Amino acid sequence: MFVHPPNLLPLLFSIGFCASVFLPLSAAELAADVLEEEPDAVLEADLPEQTEHDLRGYAEFYSVFHELTRTRKMTDSMRSRLFHALDATPDSPFLAATLLAELRRSGKADQLTEQFAALARKHPSQFMLSAIAADLLQVRKRRGEAIALLRNTAAFLRSAENREELIRSQFGYAEYVLLKLAILLAMEKNYADSENLIQEIAAWDIFKDNPFLSQLSLINQAALRKSASDRRFLGIFPSEKERAQKKFEETAKIYLGELEAIQAKGKNVDLRRHSPALHLLGAEGISGADAVILGNLLNQPGDIPSLLALAEYYRKCKTPRLAVRVWQRIFRLSANPPLRYYLAYADSLSAASMPDEAVGIYELALLMAPRDAGVKFRLGHLLYSAGKYREALELLGDLSLPAARYLAALCCRSLGKHADALRHFQELHAAGASGKAPSAESVLFLYADSAEKAGEHQLAERLLRDFLRRNRDSADALNFLGYTFAERGMNLGEAEKLIRRALELNPGNRDYLDSMAWVLYRRKQYREALKWILRAIESEPEKPFSATILDHAGDIHAALGDRENAVRRWKEAVSNDSPEEVDVRKILNKIRNAGGTL
Repeated sequence: MFVHPPNLLPLLFSIGFCASVFLPLSAAELAADVLEEEPDAVLEADLPEQTEHDLRGYAEFYSVFHELTRTRKMTDSMRSRLFHALDATPDSPFLAATLLAELRRSGKADQLTEQFAALARKHPSQFMLSAIAADLLQVRKRRGEAIALLRNTAAFLRSAENREELIRSQFGYAEYVLLKLAILLAMEKNYADSENLIQEIAAWDIFKDNPFLSQLSLINQAALRKSASDRRFLGIFPSEKERAQKKFEETAKIYLGELEAIQAKGKNVDLRRHSPALHLLGAEGISGADAVILGNLLNQPGDIPSLLALAEYYRKCKTPRLAVRVWQRIFRLSANPPLRYYLAYADSLSAASMPDEAVGIYELALLMAPRDAGVKFRLGHLLYSAGKYREALELLGDLSLPAARYLAALCCRSLGKHADALRHFQELHAAGASGKAPSAESVLFLYADSAEKAGEHQLAERLLRDFLRRNRDSADALNFLGYTFAERGMNLGEAEKLIRRALELNPGNRDYLDSMAWVLYRRKQYREALKWILRAIESEPEKPFSATILDHAGDIHAALGDRENAVRRWKEAVSNDSPEEVDVRKILNKIRNAGGTL
């Protein structure tokens, strides 16, 4: 969620931006620039009616700057004197900005944050200081202290007899402080307090018809509705959830009406400010959010920001074909579309099941940025999804991104290049060990499976045993290791124990039932194996067809001397499309050797 800072000196609310844009020079360099002017003229222009107390503060300020021109270095003493000057003139944005620039350069963020917070607590009527201190505390990951400070400022405002006068004199800052508090409370999942604050200040005359308050209220209400009870009192009165839904819809109506009123005056709504609520309403299926964007386009048909917002709205509402149409218009209106336009357009084409067109746009993006890893990865992912594994691998092969290594491994597996897949998984595993890639369970299993298929049996076993030491009740890992032993005809006693434990955790799993049948087959307990394989065939009919299970069934029937059923099962294994990798030629040879016909 993004809150625009006040129009008056907005850069003060972004520490990094303030330091790098508003004051790109050091404090010493700034001092030299200021003192090139006539000091008397500056004082005469800026301070015609200041109190003697304020004059002393500014005198301290210029004294420090004069010293900086000689030493070219900001000392702790100088910083202390500047804070003393800010204490004397707490409404001076220039002083505050100077200290923010010094904060960025000095590496003493904690110390300066404390000093700003102390001044904000001392001067609760100076909303600029509260805003700066709250932002600094949030950046330092001290959100609770930022909330406490802003609560103090809000309490001061509530009790002030001249509240409206105070707010009007510092409106941008006052608005920012109150909205910042509402947002931080919501970020802490204290939606009730956030909503109560919003409703309170919305009743103040100066904040009436403020659409941003309605936006925050919508987001809070959506969160509160999730936790609301759906139980009806006496079975007839509306539930808490139903009341929350009604309130949400009423607030949505008010909010959309406020935006429509802005557009009725011939002005455009700032869609960047209101995108969270508009996307929320779109996801909720509440009509009117798209009308706000279209209203902007009625005022200005070629407004690119509004068209971008409309394309994003359709994408989030899962109507990608409409997003594609909007992107086509954006490209017709844009003389030199930037790279991000190409990527978003291609993403919409891909979501709209138009892969060939998406590939074409990604390829244009690649011409614009031939070394861009993100473009290569997106195009590689699309090619992989289209089954073009070799083309995808060419793009992904030299990318160091963990996600690219994973996708390259999947391409190699699909091409039967298990040794190459293992290499990519090893690189991915190394990145995960250094904290640069996730170690998801599914990734580890594919890693172990690639090691097994590449003939690195000891590596596969070590990976699975290490995982089981950390996750003793992982049924998939238990089954995987047990089945691996059964396939290799080793550790069959342990294999049976592992698979039985997996079945205790998930009794109806078809794959586990098949594994049990297979380990019993390897132990030459054919009749017992038959019972388990028949259970596997009959279980989980909603799952995709499994050629492996039918192949195992044929082998078990053959071991029992039942050639007829063995041939029938083997034929079933090769006569259907299976997502699993099976050796069809080997199964056909079994059918011939058993006297069956193809």
